[in-house]
Amino acid sequence: MVIYRDRLQTTLSLIKRFLIKETDRWFWYTNSTFDKFSEDMERTLRDSNIKIDEDLKVRYTRMLGRSRPITSDLRVLLAMLHQSIWQKEMVVKGHLDTEYNMYYGTALADAFITKYRSSYDTIAKAFSALTKYPNQAYTSFTDLREEKYKDNILRLYGDDLAHLIQLCDWYNPLLEARNKLVHHNFQVMGFLFPRILFQIYTKDENNVPVKLINIPEVMGSENLVNFELYAAVHIGYSFWLLEEFANLGYNILQVKKYAESEESKVGYAGLDVLKDSIEKVLAEQL
Repeated sequence: MVIYRDRLQTTLSLIKRFLIKETDRWFWYTNSTFDKFSEDMERTLRDSNIKIDEDLKVRYTRMLGRSRPITSDLRVLLAMLHQSIWQKEMVVKGHLDTEYNMYYGTALADAFITKYRSSYDTIAKAFSALTKYPNQAYTSFTDLREEKYKDNILRLYGDDLAHLIQLCDWYNPLLEARNKLVHHNFQVMGFLFPRILFQIYTKDENNVPVKLINIPEVMGSENLVNFELYAAVHIGYSFWLLEEFANLGYNILQVKKYAESEESKVGYAGLDVLKDSIEKVLAEQL
């Protein structure tokens, strides 16, 4: 899988913080186009001075119903990333045995891959809300990337949305890993280290074990995947995708852009970890 520096840099640009008044703690938040897109639709529906037709009202309401679960999925994925750092700190401080860390880490990697895959079906439903015929749209992101549906997707979604979907080439390797775990009973293998290192092995035609995940920038060694970096890259790509999606959504749904407000600052636990981990990946590419 190729590491796209520009996409990860976009995600870094969305992560901000401010010092909480009368404390020494930072509040980490995003102020993204996707956050603004959702807020602006909601404000338009509440604004009696803005007149939109009934069809747009229905489409705004549908889009809002599709966007909120995306935020919930991001919170869960970021919590998993944050948990990996917490586990590492507990091992270093002597509060967690490395063997238990291995067991917890393999469970975490398994859960992350499964949750990440399902989060893209949530995103697929948001894509469907931008089409004129949502009842004909696809609710599986896997189907959206199927070559056999290409012509129908172009018809329903248009060139821009269809092209954006095809740019998500990180999805298929993760989908393969998830399918091996869920449908073929493959196992995440963990290792005795303070940080979470894992791998999923498949076999070639000669029955020789082959590592399923091989992304040099996120590897802790030649064979072992550093969960922190692996998760951060995938979450980073999701933030980038939603940024591009929202830019298209503004045009497709003719959403009025209001002035920035406090409501567009969306706080997530784990954004600091996401930022640090993405910066480490980008540093590996220099």
